[in-house]
Amino acid sequence: MDKNLIQTPVIFDILRKTGDNISIDDMFHVFNMGVGMILIAAREFADKMADVLFQEGCKAYIIGEIVKGDEGVILC
Repeated sequence: MDKNLIQTPVIFDILRKTGDNISIDDMFHVFNMGVGMILIAAREFADKMADVLFQEGCKAYIIGEIVKGDEGVILC
């Protein structure tokens, strides 16, 4: 997941600063930074799926990709 692509609500900035500048990695592990539901689609369908969801009134955007590896979820 690319942290720069995630549209984080302002409340998480307030929590981070109030909590004595909690690390961004800790914020993602504890609060999920407002990501909510994640849908997974083949790369060739991802943009179309996000467009359809947006047209139906859902806030949808791409936050990363799945790649083969042994490390689990990597926030970059």
